[in-house]
Amino acid sequence: MNQEDLFNLYEKLYFHELETREKILNRLQIPLAILVSFVSFYGYMAKGIELSGAGGSWNVVIYILLLISLILFALSLYNFIRAFFNHTYELIPTAVETEDYRNQLIEHYTGYPTSGQLVEDAFDNYLYEYYAECATANTKINDKRSSFIHNCNKWLVSNLPFLFLVFLIFSFCGVDKNLKEKEYAVKILNPIELESINSPIETRSTIENGEFNVDLSDSVKELLNDRRTEEEKQQSAPAPAAASAEKIAPGR
Repeated sequence: MNQEDLFNLYEKLYFHELETREKILNRLQIPLAILVSFVSFYGYMAKGIELSGAGGSWNVVIYILLLISLILFALSLYNFIRAFFNHTYELIPTAVETEDYRNQLIEHYTGYPTSGQLVEDAFDNYLYEYYAECATANTKINDKRSSFIHNCNKWLVSNLPFLFLVFLIFSFCGVDKNLKEKEYAVKILNPIELESINSPIETRSTIENGEFNVDLSDSVKELLNDRRTEEEKQQSAPAPAAASAEKIAPGR
């Protein structure tokens, strides 16, 4: 392989590694989404887990599983951060810098019989060295980042069985405090006096969406309706006219 073939090879390797850099950024999107979903799951568990001893021995089991899961999550997060940050790629000089160097070569070899060929060879060596050095450095960086992504995915997959067990225990073993029956306190703000009722009052109550609904018996409903009718009649009755006092002058 001659110098020209090596030049073409290193040039292709250089641009290949730059394309690989963009592919690695795309590969990081999936682990990022999974890590965010894990954080949401941990937040849901933190709000719903029962810290008291109501769950019995299942509390100890779920704490152990959560600890292992958090350790695996931390390892995944560490490898993700290492794959995403703190990587500097080597690039060839800009077009302006390259052109300035070529002009320096032209000025340096001015007066030589074969100045044109000398400038071309020196310029090719200039690009050849940059392509070789940059391609080598970028290859090492991409290999390192790919290794971190692989480790991140490995720990994420290893974490899934533990999260699944935590979810099963959390949902079906009495650990979720949101599934337990809650006690409601009923406060009567405006008590009603019921008269002429000798038999016990039958009521049926239900709680829906945080509202306490009471269904009274038919006798209580009739009594309340009678009282409401009497109050309406009293309010609609005309007020009695005030008697006018007349002053009668004494007869003379």
